[in-house]
Amino acid sequence: MSANESYSLIYPQGYRYDDKDLVRSESNELIRRLGADWLFYNKTIRITDHLTANPEVIAYRRDTLREVMERPVLLSLIRGAADRLSEISSLVRVKENPNLSYEAQFYSVRELEVYLDLVDFLDDHLKQLDSEGKPLKAEGLIAFRDSVKERVPVCQKLRQGVERMATSIQNIKSVTIAFNLDSELSPYEAGLLSINTEPVRSGELIDRLLNFELSKGDMTALAPMTAVSKRMTPREKASVDMVFMSAMKKVYGGLLRSWAPSVKQYVTSGGCVWLRLLPELQFLCAAADMIQSLKDSGLPLCWAEIRPTEEKYFSVKGLYNPAMAMKLKDSDSPLSISRRMVYNDIDFDNEGRIYILTGPNSGGKSVFTCGVGISQVMFQLGLPVPAKAAIMSPVNGIFTHFAQDIKTSTEDGRLGSECQRMKEIFQKLTPYALVLLDETFSGTGSYEGSYLAADTVGALAALGAHAIYCTHMHELTARLPEINENPRTRAKVDTLVAGSGLGDIRFSITRRPPDGKSYASRIAEKYGLSYDSLLQGKI
Repeated sequence: MSANESYSLIYPQGYRYDDKDLVRSESNELIRRLGADWLFYNKTIRITDHLTANPEVIAYRRDTLREVMERPVLLSLIRGAADRLSEISSLVRVKENPNLSYEAQFYSVRELEVYLDLVDFLDDHLKQLDSEGKPLKAEGLIAFRDSVKERVPVCQKLRQGVERMATSIQNIKSVTIAFNLDSELSPYEAGLLSINTEPVRSGELIDRLLNFELSKGDMTALAPMTAVSKRMTPREKASVDMVFMSAMKKVYGGLLRSWAPSVKQYVTSGGCVWLRLLPELQFLCAAADMIQSLKDSGLPLCWAEIRPTEEKYFSVKGLYNPAMAMKLKDSDSPLSISRRMVYNDIDFDNEGRIYILTGPNSGGKSVFTCGVGISQVMFQLGLPVPAKAAIMSPVNGIFTHFAQDIKTSTEDGRLGSECQRMKEIFQKLTPYALVLLDETFSGTGSYEGSYLAADTVGALAALGAHAIYCTHMHELTARLPEINENPRTRAKVDTLVAGSGLGDIRFSITRRPPDGKSYASRIAEKYGLSYDSLLQGKI
């Protein structure tokens, strides 16, 4: 690969992967646990494989993606290139089948046909982009454009050979195979008698026998045509195939040899040099689909300001959960979706890098927490985030500990399983990770649960990671002064409260002390379970 072909669409020039770029997570399970399967699903690529903790990669990638989303012709170019390169990739795999030999050359013809179609497609779209009078800005897109323009003249020689070969092959409609028979009428030799530009017509034997005369060039069979697979054994079919391909090689070998320089030129240049870009093009297509779905729903998206990892920055205004929005998409109009969503602000800062999030059931705790995780994932893919404004730093780990995802082992029970999972998370944690916990240790007694929860929060504070802990254990908040005053604490703990749904806006999250008792009394009043309500009319 020449130096000018070492560019990438989603990684900076000269980028080399480093362990510090790795985002530790439960990779395959992370998106499912965040409830965002549908949002991130793509049948051709697993988009989260491209998560990165490198700010330079995020910035480079978003420059490409932003330009792709702003220019429809460019997006069409990306999609069309991905489709055609996928077809070429399939042809390459077939051609490299060790069971094929001469046949592979015919697959090469089709491969080159698609390649030339790809070059024409790219050249046409680049001319449309030029006509807009707006130069490309993203470094990777500029390099891709230059690579295409460099190959347009070279393709002319290839085109002549392809058209000649393709015309010859496409004109083949039938072949005549002759067999020599022994005294017992068993075939012992076979050969290709003719290659025809007309298909053989199926005929009735009785009609031909009554006529007796077989005119030269007559393309009507002596008997009705029969599907080969129905009458031949696999061995017999293989023999016929061998005869056919051997004869075709002799007939077309000269043509292929005369075309060899063009094929060699294509092969020695690395074949289709853009095949290595296929995963990147598929990533850009998947990202564009996700962004467009959210835009079509009338939801805000913003390109977050990127800050260094060491700053641990996370300041987001108007955050919403895009996975929740997409669940409403089929039933609501875009306007109603955008109006129904609740937008929250959250800041991880010096007074609160860990939050204890309390509130009633159906108050929006889990939806909000997952929204924070999804926004971090989208940011570190180089995508815009689901918010109105954001300033963010990459994290090198995203971990979830959700009660509903814990698989109880018969030996340890639920509590033991939760403790084991938490231990596994801490073994991978660094001070630059994001941890999301939902009702962790809630399946055990209040005393034991709050004790384990306090130790967990204290350890997170000592490590200095970002975290949100959704819980009904209001007594946990009573331990916060003790945790914050511990000399080993590197990240302070603060509290968030979710809306009650009983007067407050559902899913609205505010930064304030919890008022658990008021929730209980308001719920009792709503459902008629207060002391006075229960006894009304009874005594």
